[in-house]
Amino acid sequence: MVQLVSSEVAEDLAWYLTTSEQIPSSVGLGVLPREDGHIAVAGGFLIQALPGADDAQLAELESRLLALPPLTSLLREGLSPAAILDRIFSGIETIHQATLPLVFDCSCSRPQALAILALLPEEERRPLLAEKEITVTCEFCREHYSFTPEELSGKAEAGESITKQ
Repeated sequence: MVQLVSSEVAEDLAWYLTTSEQIPSSVGLGVLPREDGHIAVAGGFLIQALPGADDAQLAELESRLLALPPLTSLLREGLSPAAILDRIFSGIETIHQATLPLVFDCSCSRPQALAILALLPEEERRPLLAEKEITVTCEFCREHYSFTPEELSGKAEAGESITKQ
């Protein structure tokens, strides 16, 4: 645990990583809402020093990060994440490892939800068996999975464990 230093999410994350994880870090986050409440632009970066990093380069990066305009301004101007990083690391050798599209993806499944229910201790599972329908909601994607007491009873009796299906 570390104390919050500013109540700004990016600053507090950087402070945590630097003090608790002992990895010199810089975090930049920005969100710009539209007047209708929807998000116009949002983005962020996490920069961490690798072991053996050159102190002069770290000092130069720190200066650049302090002089960097607000991230929301850069994103509103249409700069891509790669362009922002190129600006931060200008003149410092970097390698772009990969570019991946941002997607919302959850790996939950009906068989997985049933397997989790089957692992409940019998004293917690027994009242569920008296219900007409048992519903499990994934806390990540909010998908609902419904089961009959017979399905839960059969899974528990079979002694199956959680498996990705």
